[in-house]
Amino acid sequence: MSSKNVMFKLANKLWQFSNFPLNKKYGDAISKSEEVQRKYLFRLLQANTKSAYGKNWNFSSISSVKKFQERIPLTKYDDYEPYINRISKGEKAVLTNEKVFLFEPSSGSISSCKFIPYTRSLRREFHSAIAPWIFSLYRMIPKAGEGRAYWSISPRNRIQNKHGVIPVGFDRDASYLNVISRRFFSYISVEPDNVTSLNDIAGFRNQTLACLLSAEDLTLISIWSPSFLKILLDWYFEHDNEIFDLMKKRYPKIAHQRISDLKEIGKEQTVFEKIWPQLKVISCWTDATSQNEARRLKEYFPNTYIQGKGLVATEAFVSFPYAVEYDPVLAITSHFFEFMSEDGDCLLPHQVQKDHSYSVIVTTGGGFYRYQLEDQVLVTGFIGNTPTLRFLGKLGNISDKYGEKINSLHVARIIKSLFNHYNFNFCMLAPDSSADKRFYTLYIESEIPLSKQIANSLECKLRENYNYRYCVELGQLEPARIFRIAKDGYRTYEARCLERGQKQGNIKLTYLSTLDRWSDYFQGEYE
Repeated sequence: MSSKNVMFKLANKLWQFSNFPLNKKYGDAISKSEEVQRKYLFRLLQANTKSAYGKNWNFSSISSVKKFQERIPLTKYDDYEPYINRISKGEKAVLTNEKVFLFEPSSGSISSCKFIPYTRSLRREFHSAIAPWIFSLYRMIPKAGEGRAYWSISPRNRIQNKHGVIPVGFDRDASYLNVISRRFFSYISVEPDNVTSLNDIAGFRNQTLACLLSAEDLTLISIWSPSFLKILLDWYFEHDNEIFDLMKKRYPKIAHQRISDLKEIGKEQTVFEKIWPQLKVISCWTDATSQNEARRLKEYFPNTYIQGKGLVATEAFVSFPYAVEYDPVLAITSHFFEFMSEDGDCLLPHQVQKDHSYSVIVTTGGGFYRYQLEDQVLVTGFIGNTPTLRFLGKLGNISDKYGEKINSLHVARIIKSLFNHYNFNFCMLAPDSSADKRFYTLYIESEIPLSKQIANSLECKLRENYNYRYCVELGQLEPARIFRIAKDGYRTYEARCLERGQKQGNIKLTYLSTLDRWSDYFQGEYE
């Protein structure tokens, strides 16, 4: 092992053990989640009694979890917009007593951008989940800590630099770490120069790949969407000469030998395990709509462990992988959690039941109280009395042009039942129109021909939704159609999302889009 590799291994080990205190705190907490959650809630309420929100809801008089649930209403982002506008103008002690140092924009279109207030407490809460995840990752797979790591970095693509007087947006995932972790992280991370300032996607991909291809000692890749990495790797096949030229400029000491090695390795689909022979882990989304893309990424890395990320929203860190044999576990030391059942009951973490699904409600140090994330999760088990969770999808993703109320979870079940035996690259349902006709189109890029009965089967399953069936019977909607995408389904989808202001690394596939006229973007034809 070279002296440089020894230093990387040492830095990784020091980073792992710098996370030991929070890992131990978490390990102690998972068997007493009720007590941990109650103490967290009352610390938070006490700290924010003098905020405008705390005074409005009389935090100081709340003496039990039950009273908190009875007094404080369930909320959505719209409920906070007036408060966020006040914060943006410089007003203090609005949602919390703490200073808001930054707004983090949520993924979405420019018109629907949400500004999530970040305080030091909220950042600590995120780190309280990141620390045990990192510690357990290196414990489970020690060789992941013997080299360098690439952590998702996206082009800035900022809608603005400030919202009022408050800065907008972290530059990279490392911003969620504490000072000590950021120091170790900066030493072991593989990071392209100035890549966050690039608005040119082609330039971003070339620079990122030039950096990654130069790092033969890569042992860990942490991204969000598996499609992000797959698109990046496919880009290498098409633009290798441009990337090699950039490597010569950026990394002149190693470029000649490395490029020679890369050319000898070739361009077969599975070459990437030869390009990064030490790569042990790829961390990415693997549930819900990302399941198929994660499977396709596995074809590129057949011998590399694909670790499913837990549920992480801009507003809160919900779950993280903690043990190989379990689904991601609830981040019990980070926020106060409630779980709404299908009957509308709001349960605490120790009250949920295995094999039941719930929507997640969070109360955080950022100033969101009983906030409905609209993420649905399935409880798959428990570690101690803390639940393990599998992400099922967004509850709020509903297409309702004419009263049809099509839900993304229903669409996901339809696609799984219809295309379980098809190897498709891309699949999405969306509203569509032609002349005076209105209908839904299933856009699919498949490597094998589709059955002629697929359209009929699709329509039958959509009509299981009473509202959709009623719209068709009234003539408001025509029967659903199939659009066969010729090529580049995900790239086309990605390009339109970028046009609408989404951040590249956070673009997530959806089985249901509320945007129409996708046929104007995809190459292909109706069947």
